[in-house]
Amino acid sequence: MFKKCLVFGLVICSVALNQFAFAGTWKDSFEDKDMSEWKIVDDWEDGEGKWWSDKGEAVAESLGESGFAMWLTGESTWEYYAVSCRAKLVKSQKEPATFGIVMHANNNERLGGLLDEHYYFRVIGDFNFISIRKFRPFPAVPVTLGEFDFEVKTDRWYQLAATIHRNGEIEFHIDKKLFTVFDANPLGAGRTGMGVSNAEVRFDDIEITGQNIDDGGPGNTLPVEPHAKLATTWGHLKNN
Repeated sequence: MFKKCLVFGLVICSVALNQFAFAGTWKDSFEDKDMSEWKIVDDWEDGEGKWWSDKGEAVAESLGESGFAMWLTGESTWEYYAVSCRAKLVKSQKEPATFGIVMHANNNERLGGLLDEHYYFRVIGDFNFISIRKFRPFPAVPVTLGEFDFEVKTDRWYQLAATIHRNGEIEFHIDKKLFTVFDANPLGAGRTGMGVSNAEVRFDDIEITGQNIDDGGPGNTLPVEPHAKLATTWGHLKNN
């Protein structure tokens, strides 16, 4: 009986790891101030989001009336990938001040290129909780897939990591805490990045790993062997 359980467990782990078994990794540590692979995407026409590099970190400021801006990278063909980064809330302009990871994001040309469908893994600094939201194509209303209590402190670095699996399972790590939800109808492929609203936030050390992602990015200067990459990815997901 023990052997059967062990074999079953190994099969499940093998299936889970297969998603990133031969994945590539895109990185940016913001050390070289190269912002050419990033693009500001506001979800309002009068968006006033600002992004820049400072002391080897990316700084986001979204303090205007729109109160929201995203910074995206990657390709519209990227899907079912994992994203990790460090983030720190510097100051709030008004409630609610939020920051987090954006995934599977696409723009709607019929709306003048404004952001349309995407997932947003957001940390709400003023109200001490996090939420995982799904923004479906316009004119559908956003759907909250899950909300969880989490104490957020200013001027403290947090390690964020989000993963979207092919089976609809969605994971969000903050430091050592794991939050999971399920989406029976996942969004299609899309770009990824960070989002900020009503706040100034610093980001650093972003990594994006997926099967159809090539090794690249301003912070990816050394080749990584497939087996080493798999071990690193699995170790990161397991330990966070």
